[in-house]
Order: sequence, then structure tokens, then C-alpha cells
Amino acid sequence: MKKYLTIFILTVIIVPSIALASWWNPFSWNVWDKISSIFNKDDSIEIINKNISNEENTDNNHEVKDISNTQDVNKKPQKQEDCSLLLNTTEKNHCYLNLALLKQDPSICNLIIENEGGDPKGDCLNNFTSFAPYKLFLKSAPVFDTIEGQHRNFSLAITIKNEDVLPFITNIVIDDCEVTGDNNYRKQIYINSGGYYQFKDKALFPGEETSIEFKGVSLYLPKECSYDDKGIYICENSIEKVKNIASCNFSVSTDIYFGGKFSQTLVF
Repeated sequence: MKKYLTIFILTVIIVPSIALASWWNPFSWNVWDKISSIFNKDDSIEIINKNISNEENTDNNHEVKDISNTQDVNKKPQKQEDCSLLLNTTEKNHCYLNLALLKQDPSICNLIIENEGGDPKGDCLNNFTSFAPYKLFLKSAPVFDTIEGQHRNFSLAITIKNEDVLPFITNIVIDDCEVTGDNNYRKQIYINSGGYYQFKDKALFPGEETSIEFKGVSLYLPKECSYDDKGIYICENSIEKVKNIASCNFSVSTDIYFGGKFSQTLVF
């Protein structure tokens, strides 16, 4: 009896301790945390990898877009063949202009196709101040003749050399002149008549030169009228103020029309 009583007492004391022990409680074992962390870790890795992939794609898209924009901005012709393949005349001329500026080669301007209503070749050559398709030399300084009304005539002689005007020069025109006078008088005056010379016998080809004498070139200025302090209307013949010719602007032509191409200034 005493033996059974002892076993009962030990059972009452020991069994609850065993039930409350962490090693006996399956829910307190760390193995569950480890299993859970493994599955959760996979999900987090998948999310992280997905975010990294999205960021890489976004960066790549930005990079490609930037490269595309750079290519559009810097898209310039590198050789004459890039322009000659274009079918539209305006686009082809614009291409040759860009190529001439890019290579700083004015000879490329001669590839530009002439069209009506403009001078694209001349506009191209005007970008090169050091380049002149023809040269002018003063042979005889301007000399004034008589004053006739609001007109004042003068004469001068020049030498012209065709450097690279294609196919040839047919005529040369004095477009306007800058005149000076007393009391710092200075004015740009268009030529009224006489400032035109045509190569009637034979056009002037590249490499050729000749001397030209202009006679009876007419400057015209209208009268300057105003009221004085006493209210009297007074008109003055402004052409009488002209004492000297400082410079004249010339242009040439490659057809039957008068000048208009490759404007050039000759200073006296």
C-alpha cells in the first residue's frame, strides 16, 4: 500500500512539470520558426528580385530613350552621299548646307541646286566670310560727274576674276553705294541707273578675269523738306551733300537676269 501511495504522489508532482516543460510542448519548439522563416524568406526574395528587375527595366528604358534623343539631335550628314540620296530638292540643299558648315568646306555649296525664288547657293557661300566665289579689284577710283536734279553721276573701273562661280558669270551689277559728306553725313543709296554690265560676247568662266568700266552710274536722293522755325516750308537738294563714295556693293548673275547672287562689297 505504501508503495502505491508513493507512486501516486510522484505521478501527481512530476507529470504536470513534464507537461509544462518547453521541450515537451511542441508549440514552443524553434523548429516551427525555422520552417516558417524558410517559406517567408522565399516570398521576400521573390519580391526583392521582382523590384530589382523593375528598376533595371526602368533604367534601361531611360537609357535607351536618352540615346535615341541624342541620336536625333546629333543626326548630321557625314558625307556627300548622305545628301545626294535625298529626293526632295529643298531637303537636299539643306543637307549640303549643313555638310558645308560641318566640314567648313565652302566648295560643297556648289553642289546646291538652284531653284526659283531664292539663291540657296549664295546663302550657303555667305556663311564663309573668307571665301569669295569671285574677286574684285579697284582699277580706277570713283569720279563724280555732274549733278542733274536729284541725280549725281559717277564713273569707276574695276577688275573682276571668276574664282568659282559655276557655270560662268553673265553680268555684274552695282546694287548700292555708301556715300559720305560734311558734318559726318553718311547714307546708303541705291543705284538708279548705269550700274549694270553684261558680258555680251562671252561669259566669264572660272579662272578668267577682265576689266570693266562703269560710266554714268547714277545716284538718286529725293529732296529733304521740312518747316523751319518761322513755319516756312523749305526743301533741300540732299544729293548736294554727297561728297565721296566710301564703298559699293556688287553682285553677279549666272543667267540673263541682273545680278542678285554672291553679293560682295568693294571699299574705296
